[in-house]
Amino acid sequence: MRQDILNDDSLTFAEKIISIRAEGSEKVHHPGEITVLPADMAMAQDSTGPLAIKVFDEMGVPKVWDPSRIHLVIDHTFPAADEKVANLHHMMRDFAKKHGVRLVEGSISHQHLLENHIVPGMVLFGADSHTCQGGAVGAFATGIGSSEMAAVWASGKLWVKVPESLKVNLTGQFKKGIYARDVISHFIGMVGEDGGNYKSIEWKGHAVQALSMSSRACISNNSMECGCKLSVFEVDPATQEYFRSVNRKPMYEVHAGTKARYKDEYDIDLDKLEPKVAEPGNVDKVKAVEEVEGTPIDEAFIGSSTNGRYEDLLVAAKVLKGHKINSGTRCIV
Repeated sequence: MRQDILNDDSLTFAEKIISIRAEGSEKVHHPGEITVLPADMAMAQDSTGPLAIKVFDEMGVPKVWDPSRIHLVIDHTFPAADEKVANLHHMMRDFAKKHGVRLVEGSISHQHLLENHIVPGMVLFGADSHTCQGGAVGAFATGIGSSEMAAVWASGKLWVKVPESLKVNLTGQFKKGIYARDVISHFIGMVGEDGGNYKSIEWKGHAVQALSMSSRACISNNSMECGCKLSVFEVDPATQEYFRSVNRKPMYEVHAGTKARYKDEYDIDLDKLEPKVAEPGNVDKVKAVEEVEGTPIDEAFIGSSTNGRYEDLLVAAKVLKGHKINSGTRCIV
């Protein structure tokens, strides 16, 4: 590891971690440059895994690069809803058995990896756009396509272009009824659905200290809705305490330099933030809840990889306690 790069005060998180981890490189990599990153972990789920398996088989590669680093997760349609999906699940089980890779069924892929495998400094490629959730703990975690995943399975590495970086400063304090989802929805409303295209988002500011690991995961996970490549919270005392509690050690603690240059910087004052909701149609059609108050709701879904953690379910339970679901509304948890 190049300690001089790790200590370089002029580099962003993305520039540092790519320069440190790049294959056979002894140079600093800047935005727009292309290099090759070795993978520490590769994940595909049941919507993307079958195509990756098909491409891998067509490549004629006899075995995967490292079975212990490959995870297949059946989570998007579990249990299988019909015969077609059941056959896709069968394909994944056969591939896992043949190559000895890890197979997980019924657990949300991003949360499973975060709770059991991801550590700071790791390079994770996932055939799912929400893979950037791993950035919540200071990992290089990004989504790729199925054919790219097949290439990772075969070689253990993948080319990447160094992204430009955005800096988001969080200030103020969370008011009652304001949560991490309001933060990321507000940000997406600010920049638009393509405002973070192939960018690395760094979340900064003293208010970050008030965010739990679950809240950071929520923000990093949903950041892909504005097109980001990475969405990162750097390691801090809360991160360190979390990994002590789960008995896992970081690979590297990567921190952006104080003189790092960003494509754009944004400020979000939590004191002024109101509860947010994205209207149907586009993720950036974000409004304050009070603007749409009274709108009939046909179906409410509580869960997903973005908001399906205990912290989220507890908030929902407190809101619903003592009430009944409206007779015209379906509520799914």
